[in-house]
Amino acid sequence: MNKDKLNLSIIVPLVSRNEPWQELLKQLEKVKSPKVFEVIFVLPDTEEQDLSTSSITESRSFRWVRAPKGRASQMNRGAELATGDFFWFLHVDSLLIEPWQRPYFFNQDALYYHDLRFTEELPMMRINEWGVWWRSHLLKMPFGDQGFLLSRELFEKVGGYPMDCRYGEDHLLVWKVRQRGGVILALGQSLRTSARKYLEKGWFLLTVKHLWLTYLQAAPMLLEILKVKWRVK
Repeated sequence: MNKDKLNLSIIVPLVSRNEPWQELLKQLEKVKSPKVFEVIFVLPDTEEQDLSTSSITESRSFRWVRAPKGRASQMNRGAELATGDFFWFLHVDSLLIEPWQRPYFFNQDALYYHDLRFTEELPMMRINEWGVWWRSHLLKMPFGDQGFLLSRELFEKVGGYPMDCRYGEDHLLVWKVRQRGGVILALGQSLRTSARKYLEKGWFLLTVKHLWLTYLQAAPMLLEILKVKWRVK
């Protein structure tokens, strides 16, 4: 694949244009490879602001698009309008820890994820970082704030983000990949994200809530995979 081909589309859903998207653009200047990419910010269609296309550098552009409100809807719309062969889904508060570089060898049937670090240096958040590592590396269940990276081919094969769920569309995308024989792989790179929600809602209560909601989604998905394996045997 030509390294200078526009082969990476970075898709970022936003609640409003008031979110700190400029800071994310500054972070993306640290991306070493590929040299050419696009950033697509997806606003809910309730936003009335003008949309535009601009450039970070000569080879790196960003643009605004709209979609029906909802993270899954907005990310699917971004993917639909993207021109790249690979999609990198980021949250607007994602921060790159080191200069980012796309894997030299890319498995077309893999969903890649980053390890997660919290910007707030708090003891309880170190516990969550360990839990995220365990959930991702051992259980193969990364979440969306870990910056999913996958090929257009795989994304379209699994039907994109599910639109019929109340929460956890990123978690369900992972299970859709696994159910269709895809693999979940670590990039060996990290992202930082804010612990603001934990500080506002309470670390213990929010952590327990996330664990419970994850179990409610994961249990039936795991059963489906096991049923398929039993049928094959």
